[in-house]
Amino acid sequence: MNDKTIEFQQIDGDLTSPEIVRKSFRIPVENSENVWVELDGKKYSVKDISTGGINVCFEDQSLFSIRQKFFNCKLNLSDVTIEKLKGVVVHISSDSDQRGQCGIQWINTGKESEEKIDKTVSRMKQEFLTH
Repeated sequence: MNDKTIEFQQIDGDLTSPEIVRKSFRIPVENSENVWVELDGKKYSVKDISTGGINVCFEDQSLFSIRQKFFNCKLNLSDVTIEKLKGVVVHISSDSDQRGQCGIQWINTGKESEEKIDKTVSRMKQEFLTH
């Protein structure tokens, strides 16, 4: 993409190459009662999830700030609960309904927690793509 244009351009090569395919497919969460995160003792609905983090919804804009860190997070993914996660806020914005949303990236997850997240998110992705 050396051309200076805003038009889409064809990408040459294998479209299934790991260099081209997005590694963190975001899965929209349809049932927020079963998928939530607890940050500093307060539960938040998860709007979407990937293996690297989550997007949460909130009402009070003053609750989050960029680069804010959370320790001892608890992530509930239907039948799987993962505790003692650490995360950092990587973006804050508003959704189409003007509610706040913020992206939290997991940091230093540890092998066991990372495997649980990967396995559960892969299952959620498969369920989402087949419905």
